Amino acid sequence: MPGFSLTARQGTILIGVWNFFSASCSLYSGKNFTRRFLLTYGHGFIGLFLFLFGFFNQIEKPTFAFVSMLLYLFVIQNTCSAITWLYCSEIAVDVSLGFVGMCGYFMTFLLTFGIKPMEASFLGLPGTFYLLGAEQLLSAIWC
Repeated sequence: MPGFSLTARQGTILIGVWNFFSASCSLYSGKNFTRRFLLTYGHGFIGLFLFLFGFFNQIEKPTFAFVSMLLYLFVIQNTCSAITWLYCSEIAVDVSLGFVGMCGYFMTFLLTFGIKPMEASFLGLPGTFYLLGAEQLLSAIWC
């Protein structure tokens, strides 16, 4: 992207280091906040940062888009990713926990194959992230 000073390799390394840092911070957030707080505000901020990522891509500000992606990664590591499996194991018995896990990984599988066609559709890259952001905001309201 024009105006972006990192190479793809440097960006990938930075994302990996940032994810490690974010996951390390999740030890604190998982212990000090309630599950409801983490789910509600986590989905809300995830939605916000997905919207920002789409917006900054739309107005062609790649540095801001990258920063919003890093903030998204930090929030998801410290909220939903930190407590989803804890929460599921607290409310489900063994057999249903296996079903929950299977459904979770199946949804990840569907998203993996669904994002590229969405980006190639009339939505484009920004529209895809606007749609994903709206879904996260609805998740926050549901939580």
